[in-house]
This record gives sequence, structure tokens and C-alpha cells, in this order.
Amino acid sequence: MTDDDLAYRELIAALDGIAQGKGPNDYVSLDGADSFEILTALHNASGLKGDFAGDHMNIVRAALSAWRAKYIRDDIIAVVAALLKKVAAQ
Repeated sequence: MTDDDLAYRELIAALDGIAQGKGPNDYVSLDGADSFEILTALHNASGLKGDFAGDHMNIVRAALSAWRAKYIRDDIIAVVAALLKKVAAQ
């Protein structure tokens, strides 16, 4: 698994946590492994290129809705930037 693959998987876990009501300083885990902070996962994913996989879009939209962030497009960088902007505004 590459660093980008791990960053993407952690991002999806973080987005799922956000969708379930967690905040940026809360922790989530990937497949029951070590936990990591949602904010750290967002920062680690900020350089990922490309779009989200189609089967992850429900999680993406739910996370954006939970933090009242504007959905722009399926682009990973745009979604992460929108969520980080909401964190900075707190």
C-alpha cells in the first residue's frame, strides 16, 4: 500500500467519522487499527489528486453536510479544502 492509498483510506474513515458527528479533534480508526485524529487525516489528504471513488460519495456528501461545508465537486482536494476552511472558521 502506498502512502497515497493509506492517506485516502484514512480520509474516508475520517469523513465517515465526521458524518457520524465527530469533530476535527476527535479520533477514528481504520479497520480497527491504531486511531488517528480527523484533522490530521484531512491534512494528510490535502495533496491527494483525483476524484473520490463513486461508492464513497455518500460518505463525502454526509460529511460535508454534517459540517455545513459547501459541496463543490467530487475532487478530493476541493472537498478537503472546504472541510479545512470550516475548521479554520471555528
